[in-house]
Amino acid sequence: MLSFSLNKSSDAPAVVMSKINISGLSDLGRSWLGELYINCAEGKLRTGSGGKVHVNAYAYGCDQNTQAYSAKTEVSLLNDTELELGFKGVSEKYMSYVDGSIEELVENAELVHNANQIKDMHEYLLVEAGVNLFVLLKLVKTHMQAKHIAKLRSLMEEYKMEEIIKSVLSSDKGFSILESVIC
Repeated sequence: MLSFSLNKSSDAPAVVMSKINISGLSDLGRSWLGELYINCAEGKLRTGSGGKVHVNAYAYGCDQNTQAYSAKTEVSLLNDTELELGFKGVSEKYMSYVDGSIEELVENAELVHNANQIKDMHEYLLVEAGVNLFVLLKLVKTHMQAKHIAKLRSLMEEYKMEEIIKSVLSSDKGFSILESVIC
């Protein structure tokens, strides 16, 4: 048996939507109109005086809330004059430090990614070919003997891992990351 019930409050959003006056809207009101309709449909909107919905007032409130939220979550970049005037934010002098930190973070992430790929290849070669890739890399890095270099070159060409191994071997930091990943 199929049944349904009528909810008397289900037509409330439609009644509120019918009271929205879209004439004389500001640009701000037009930009928030879609959000207003969604909130009306979900029943989240209370009407103002006389049961009317004041779109421009709603848009102004939404805009103020958005600005307050972004002020809490964003930090302004300020020059010396703005700092002297008492504005809150971060001085431009620190940007070179931040840029360097971000570049270093990206470089470290790439080295860790490459070290993880070498670890996977190390485990594969250990089982399939009986070659300890980490020991071979360590021998090449420390002793630079021709037989070890030739063996590493042939593995790099066969398994197409030239770029990954070069990136890790080219820096001491990369090799120490590899050591911490494998050991």
